[in-house]
Amino acid sequence: MPDADEYRCLRRLKGHNGPVNCLLFYQNGDMLASGGDDQCVRCWEVNTGRCRQELNDDRWAQVTALDFLQEDRHLNLSPILFIGTGRGVVSMYPFSNASKGFNRQTSSTAKVFDFNDSVEVQALDSLNQRLAVASHSGRVKMFKIDRQKNVLEPLWTFEVTTDIPRSLLFYGNGNQQVLIHTLCVGWVLCREANTGSAVSEDRLDGGVGSGALSPDGRISAVHDISNAQFDLYDPPTSVKSSKTMSLPSNVPMVKRCLFAEEGGRRLVFGGDEGCAFVWDVGTGNHVQRLDHEEDSGTIYSVATFSSPDRYFIASGEATKDSEIYVWSKPTERVQLMREQEMAEAARAEEQANELRQAQAIQAARDGELARLGQMVQWMATFLSIIHTVTGPLRVHYHPVPTAFDLGSASAGGWNSEHIGQTGPTSAPSLNDARLRITVVINRVWEGGALTSREKRGVAIF
Repeated sequence: MPDADEYRCLRRLKGHNGPVNCLLFYQNGDMLASGGDDQCVRCWEVNTGRCRQELNDDRWAQVTALDFLQEDRHLNLSPILFIGTGRGVVSMYPFSNASKGFNRQTSSTAKVFDFNDSVEVQALDSLNQRLAVASHSGRVKMFKIDRQKNVLEPLWTFEVTTDIPRSLLFYGNGNQQVLIHTLCVGWVLCREANTGSAVSEDRLDGGVGSGALSPDGRISAVHDISNAQFDLYDPPTSVKSSKTMSLPSNVPMVKRCLFAEEGGRRLVFGGDEGCAFVWDVGTGNHVQRLDHEEDSGTIYSVATFSSPDRYFIASGEATKDSEIYVWSKPTERVQLMREQEMAEAARAEEQANELRQAQAIQAARDGELARLGQMVQWMATFLSIIHTVTGPLRVHYHPVPTAFDLGSASAGGWNSEHIGQTGPTSAPSLNDARLRITVVINRVWEGGALTSREKRGVAIF
């Protein structure tokens, strides 16, 4: 049975006809958007696995990037889905709370790059309403998002010569800078987010497959394709890694990596053996392997989401009939609550067992007392009958361990208690549950006792 701290497969989503290139959780983790080579965006209900909506456009070609801008309740602005595509266009789809889906009628599409200069990577700055987009040819463009008109307003353009941007990360206080990592040379280019002015240009030891920024913005994780490892940089603008995580030999290229869980303590990425990996950022150790079925091919696309109750990971395949796996596990708070509930349930069960045992013991005692009471009633009736026939009686009481022989007056002694002419006037105490009652009938003839041969006894238990 999987450990409580391990991810379990929650859903398997089928529908894409071709590789899944990008994944995105939205609506507080209740929904998952997926884009692929089939030129389609599918919107899935995470809890049911149902595909609620499909989006497509003849101008797109492959869907290569997805980002989601949350609603602005103060300004009454709807959420927006940004779709980067293989033909260099970016589409903006507002979300409709009424239909619980994206509105095609109010959507817009912007030609960001030349035809077939595909969107390689994009990044969203929700704090300042900006979108950064990089193309396969090396162009980087920054846009201001006009949410009222649902359009992109150009801010600046920058060209990375002779290399392909693989990572765009908004960085710094107020997201005032943007970091650009490149594939082949391993450039780390820092630009002013608002103006595009150069801040720094440095070079890493190897090319970059993917990059991610921790939730607090203090650490960047960069996949070094030259050495098959992840390098952690603190601060992100540094070119000297603070920690290195060596990867399995079957992970030559990571196209998407993301921090996950509370505080970004985990790093999630895909691999070439039909699985996704979860690594511990603090220790640099491998934590869990999320296996798809055999022959599922390469996993390039991943997405993560953290809610107060659960952590989620989505991993998409890059095959013809691709599946998306959704993984989940409870947060530490929920695990602690469950452990407390289980401990309380165990204590309650233990108390219930103790109560049942006490009730059983009491029931047994009550039953024995009732039986003894019935025996005394029988004895009283019997003695009354004997008294009527034979006259006065003597009653002798002997504890169970005493071996009493009716024929021997010396066995345990007689210690007689006289009972009057009207019958027995007292009975043995019910508290003495193990009392043997021995009744010896002694008929008096003319003031004399019976002989031993005439002596008769009746033992009642």
